[in-house]
Amino acid sequence: DVDPAALPAGCSVTGLAQAPEAALALLGSASGGGRGGAFAQLNSATARDALCITAAPGARVGPIHVLYLSTSQGGSANPNPNGGEGASRMATSCPRCLVHVGEGAELELVEE
Repeated sequence: DVDPAALPAGCSVTGLAQAPEAALALLGSASGGGRGGAFAQLNSATARDALCITAAPGARVGPIHVLYLSTSQGGSANPNPNGGEGASRMATSCPRCLVHVGEGAELELVEE
């Protein structure tokens, strides 16, 4: 969760539903034209949402630290790879982060 009051002026961190139009216009442009290959296509096909970070023109932002967390579905600490009792379903994780930096802006981003 992001506290908007903790962000510097000219910066926003949202999901795609709240992202500025200028940022949404760029969505998919980095994976278009064959860049990223099969991994970019898999990410695009399975991503449900994306983190959208924007910095207004001339803004100085950073560092913003993004931590991606994944868990298995089912709750078993020791999944049985052959299925059956105690097996858990492993989730596919395709995190997506769209960063839109205005002209003359600087943004420091740390992803883990």
